[in-house]
Amino acid sequence: MSFSDASLLKKLQDLNSTQQSVQTLSLWLIHHRKYAKTVTNTWLRELQQAAKPERKLTLMYLANDILQNSRKKGEEYLKEFTNVLEQAIENTSRFSDSNTRFTLERILNIWKDRKIYQDETIEKYRKLIHTAAKNNPSPPNGSTASTTDFKKPNETSTSTTPNKQSTENNSTKPSAITDDQKKRKLSVDEQNKSGDVISEAKKPAASFREEIQRELVEKGANIQPPEPNEIITMLQELEKSASSDAVVRQRIADLPTKVTDTNEIKKLQSKQDALDLAKTINEAMSLLDSYNSRLQLELVSRRKTALQLAAFIRHQQSEIENDQKLIEDWQKKFKQVMGVKKELETHLESLPDLSSLDAVAELIPLPSAGDLFK
Repeated sequence: MSFSDASLLKKLQDLNSTQQSVQTLSLWLIHHRKYAKTVTNTWLRELQQAAKPERKLTLMYLANDILQNSRKKGEEYLKEFTNVLEQAIENTSRFSDSNTRFTLERILNIWKDRKIYQDETIEKYRKLIHTAAKNNPSPPNGSTASTTDFKKPNETSTSTTPNKQSTENNSTKPSAITDDQKKRKLSVDEQNKSGDVISEAKKPAASFREEIQRELVEKGANIQPPEPNEIITMLQELEKSASSDAVVRQRIADLPTKVTDTNEIKKLQSKQDALDLAKTINEAMSLLDSYNSRLQLELVSRRKTALQLAAFIRHQQSEIENDQKLIEDWQKKFKQVMGVKKELETHLESLPDLSSLDAVAELIPLPSAGDLFK
């Protein structure tokens, strides 16, 4: 689909929080990266107009995916998002609860970990989140205030007599702020103590790694470590997997809106239009089914490869331990040899000088046999 303001707005409005929806739109936007300024401005406007924190967070997920995957193509989005991210993070933090703000910090941690932005820029964004948390603590019972309530914070109420219940809520508000800040500070302190970067991307990876290690322990000797050339072959096969197939992913991203939008049915005017739509949908289903099947096979292949790599690593660690013991044994023997060498050198130094004996022998020759019998 060609790029236009209307198509961009439509795709942003149809965006949902699923990974497939975010990645599909991200691919389409990266493909049209020459319109990066228009995209980021429209993205910011949609985020500021969103009434729910979940919607704002979904748009932040989209920005995260674009920033991570567009760097190899160019720096258009990296530059343009820099101009709008400060407003977007401030707006999202101001109209969200502590859970949403904590997720924003996870995104910042990803950007810092993967060097998307400099540390100074990340810290500036992080201060915006903390400032919003102090000025706008989480509403009680998980409720969130509407956007219109926050647009005019200094606006006074039309009622001159305050409500008793309102007074009680205001009196308890500082304690709510303190509890929220304590929870958030505790979470951040736990991150710093453990030294682990909390990110959505790393949590599944850690879980998968633990699962592989557990399976390796259970199967034990049944898993033979592969040869290095076998590992190379397996990794080369993974490079041809479905998730690396940019052509198919682009085809999925370019699927027309009428494939997913049920409102397109209402626009049908003839039987031929219906048949054409059905044909397009069937082709899309065939493409997606094929891609999903390849993804399933890729998951099996990746699991097998991970298990083989874990077995290879375990074997190499065992070999390293054996070699280390062998090195220590040879070091002990070397010390023994050096000790014997030192003793021999000391013994040689204590022997008489043979050159002086030769000189004495030349001065005083031994008597001959004739001299002995004279």
